[in-house]
Amino acid sequence: MSLRLFAAVAAFGVVVAASADEKKKIDFAPETGPQPRQVKAPCGVTPPCPMCSGQPQRLPPASLIQEFACEHPSECCTKSPAERQVLKSYAVADLVIAPPAAGGQQVGVPKTLEADLVKKLMAAVEPKSWAPAGGTGTVEYFPIGMALVVNATPTVHAAIDKYLDALRQIEDTQFQIQIVVAKVNDAGLEKLGLARDFGPTGKAGEVRTKVKFLSAEEVPVVAGLKEHCLDMSAPTVVVVNGQQASMEAGHVEHFLTGVDVRVVEHGNVVFVPKNEPQHLGTDLKVRPSLSADQRFVKLALTAQARDVTLRPVGLVPLTTKLKPVFENGAQGAEVPFTQFLQDPRIVTRSIDETVVLPDGGTVVFYGGPATTEETVLETAPMFADVPFLHDLMVREKKVSGTNHLLVFATPRVVKPACDECVERAGGAGKLPRLMAEYSRACRDGNTDEARRLALECVVLDPTCFSRK
Repeated sequence: MSLRLFAAVAAFGVVVAASADEKKKIDFAPETGPQPRQVKAPCGVTPPCPMCSGQPQRLPPASLIQEFACEHPSECCTKSPAERQVLKSYAVADLVIAPPAAGGQQVGVPKTLEADLVKKLMAAVEPKSWAPAGGTGTVEYFPIGMALVVNATPTVHAAIDKYLDALRQIEDTQFQIQIVVAKVNDAGLEKLGLARDFGPTGKAGEVRTKVKFLSAEEVPVVAGLKEHCLDMSAPTVVVVNGQQASMEAGHVEHFLTGVDVRVVEHGNVVFVPKNEPQHLGTDLKVRPSLSADQRFVKLALTAQARDVTLRPVGLVPLTTKLKPVFENGAQGAEVPFTQFLQDPRIVTRSIDETVVLPDGGTVVFYGGPATTEETVLETAPMFADVPFLHDLMVREKKVSGTNHLLVFATPRVVKPACDECVERAGGAGKLPRLMAEYSRACRDGNTDEARRLALECVVLDPTCFSRK
């Protein structure tokens, strides 16, 4: 009996020893696995330390506090709430999409101007606090949602709010731009006193300057230019801040400039005249922008004038030999066929300038000179009224001259009506009454009436609900 019990105990010991050996071979066994390591999270992501939070202190075990201790206590725990970085987003869809051109339709997807907005924001709001200047603040633009995500201190965020509000007020500014496009002769340029400013420098094709700001005494002289003008147009455009206005003054003239040779059925050759349209006149585009202090106007103006310098247009003969085909199908001998093609000589003058001038100031742009030559029919004065002799005594005379392209622009900010005018119209007393009725309708839960009153308030003053 004792021998049998001893054998059972020995067998159990062998089984336990074999199990222990197999367990040591497992990689994830506690006895042989890797030792636990401490992972420290970066500053700003770890739970706030008890000293920084305003909640009652609930201290975890000392080992856990040591494991998640802040690596930069001088930068996290010692900063005041006003100096800590805050991540905030701003909806700027109305500031990054440029308004469509006045009088035109939007073509394609509008181009966003987020780069200009970010550049202006960094230059106007705490320039030294941003990362490019050595600071810690960052600005990123996200196309989805058209928003700016800014990481900065609360003080900088407050300045950004004010800056974006000021930009939105400037975007609603309306401009009235008076434009005069004139082509004057040499006498008109002398009368304006611009011959010296826009005169040649001595080098071919170069002038002293292309832009001049006119004083208040020089502006009335522009009205007396009609007798010295070969062509003049004076449109007035009204646009909002940053909106482009376009103007066309001229006409379309067609010229026979070529012949297309085509081979049709049975090997016949057909000559198709090439009629080419040319736009003659002036195309002008202008875009005003108001400065931050609302005292100056940034005016970008581009213009292009196209004129024919030789009248009548020169002719170029084009002669080919053709074989006539009769009704019975017989072909005759080759005969010359001459067609005259027109050779228009068109000169193009361009202006592309950007200036900054005070509200109500006048600037003149110079597009350059152009020499024209025209052949006219002249009749002796004594035979001018005689019917038959008038046609017999006509002779051709060439008249040449030089004209100068001048573009005058005067931008003015359209200011809202004065407070006295608003009071006379009843607006000052009507708005508070509507606001009181709107508050009463909201309090009573009358949604439709509150919506109607809100629309009437916005019509009188679009900023009535944004006032604090």
